[in-house]
Formats: sequence, C-alpha cells, structure tokens
Amino acid sequence: MMIYLGRTIAALGVVGLFLFSEPSWTFAADGPTAAPPISSIEQAITQVTSEDESIRNAAIRLLIEQGDAGLVPRLEGIRANASRSIRQALKPLMDLLKNREKLASPNSDVRRSAAADLGSSGNPSVIPWLDAAKVNESNKWVRYTMEESSALIKLASDDPSIKAAAAEKLGELYSQNGVPALKELVAVGAVAEATEAQKTVAKAAGAAIHRIETWGDWSNAIETIFRGISLSSILLIMSLGLAIVFGLMGVINMAHGELMMVGAYATFVTQQCFTAWFPSDVFDWYFPVALPVAFLAAAGSGFLLEATVIRFLYGRPLETM
Repeated sequence: MMIYLGRTIAALGVVGLFLFSEPSWTFAADGPTAAPPISSIEQAITQVTSEDESIRNAAIRLLIEQGDAGLVPRLEGIRANASRSIRQALKPLMDLLKNREKLASPNSDVRRSAAADLGSSGNPSVIPWLDAAKVNESNKWVRYTMEESSALIKLASDDPSIKAAAAEKLGELYSQNGVPALKELVAVGAVAEATEAQKTVAKAAGAAIHRIETWGDWSNAIETIFRGISLSSILLIMSLGLAIVFGLMGVINMAHGELMMVGAYATFVTQQCFTAWFPSDVFDWYFPVALPVAFLAAAGSGFLLEATVIRFLYGRPLETM
C-alpha cells in the first residue's frame, strides 16, 4: 500500500513539473518546434544583392508588387554598400516606391509629378497603383496625368487589344506626350511585313494622332487670336491715351509704359504682402485686391507727375517730347 501511494505521489509531481515549469519545457509531438518561416518581402530584400541577375530581378519585381515606401531606408542602406550594378538596379525600385507613396500626398502638384514619373518609368506594375489612385482623385489635372501615364505604359503591352485601347484613350485625352509613341506604332503597321494585329493597332494610333493634332491646331489658333486681341488692346489704349492727353492738354506724354510698370510693381508688392502677412488659404485673393491697388498707384504717380512737371509745359508740345 505504501509503495502504491509513493508511486502516485511521484506521478503527480512529474505532472506538476510539466504544468508549472517555464515555457522552454514545451515540446512538439514530432520533435523540437521549427523556426517561423521568413516572409517573402524579407527574403526578397536579402536577394536584391544577389549576383545572379535573374534572382535579383525576381526579388525586385516582388518588392514592387508587395512593398511600400517603408522599405526605402533599408534599401538605401543596402545600396550604400553594394556594387555599382546593384546600385543601378535598386535606384528605379526606390523611385517607384517613393512615387507610390506620393500618390497619396495632400499636395496636388506632388501627386501629379508622381503620376508623371510613374508613367515615364514604363513599368507595367504601376498601372494598378495609378488606376486605384485615380478613383478617389478630385483634381482633374492630376486625374488627367494618371490616366495619361497609365495609357502610355499600356502602349508597350504585348496584347494588341490593350495597345489599341490605350491609343484610343490617348486620343480622348488629346495627349501631346503620347504622339511620339503613337507615331512609332503607325510606322510599325505601315511596313509590308506587318500583321493584321499590328495594322489594327496602327489604325487606332493614326486616328488618335489625327484627333490630337486637330485639337492642337484649334488650340493654337485660339491662343494666337487671344494674344493678338490682348496685344492690340494694349496698343489701342496707349494710342487713345496719347491722343486724348495731347488733345486736351497740348502735351505729348510718352510715359504710358512707365505708368504701366508702376501698376505692375504695385501688383507685385500686393502679392508679397499676401505672402508675408496673410494665411496661405487666402493667397489667391491677392489678384482681385491688386487690381484697384494698381490703378490707384498709377493714378497717384500720374497726378504727381502732372503737378511737378507736366503743368509747366502746357502749350509747348515740342519741349515735352
């Protein structure tokens, strides 16, 4: 009986030892627990320094697809101590990740610049980034750049239907940046050895070029007319001013340009005052304020000029020249 009781107490002691001991006493049924697997991003970071170009390119593609701008500091550290070929391979990757983060910037100019840089990279992996950012973009010019960049990248696709759709999109956007690439597609489809798919893409590219160039011709014509009206109005005002002043005062006053410069400088000073003393959200209101300020500054300068110089020259037009 005593022997049986002793064995029972010993068994309970062993069970208690396993229940209340440190975590290091845990064992797996099949042996020691294996270490957790390395994530694909961590593995890719270790492979970007590989001398095997295929392994390095595969790692870079994975980091583009799954990485973000948080990896840039680590990549900069790797790049600082890497060979020249690896530095050249990592630079485009870091630029892509930085520009991906900039697509969410609160500054519209930064977002538009990032979209343009992604488009010029020619990397098809950035198309989903641009399409996703375009959905929530409120600025029409930033959205335009995103659509244009996406279409420019799609022009290099191997799928003829995607190329044709991208060419049509560039035509709808009236994209001047897409004209060189569209002309290359037209040239490819014009050769005798061109396939039917290449001819179809060339036809779509030609239609897009015609649409873009027509829009450009109309835009240039309207801009030329506007510039002509603007310049002629200035000359008309100056000539009328000269005629009225000479007819009423008998003085040949050639100070129109100087008085216009006084108004321009008053506008500049108003702008600088808004920059220095007013919040940035009201900066765009400087121009409406500068209009009366410029007129008053020019009028005050003209009054001072008349009081100090011109009134002593009435009736002597030759001396006023």
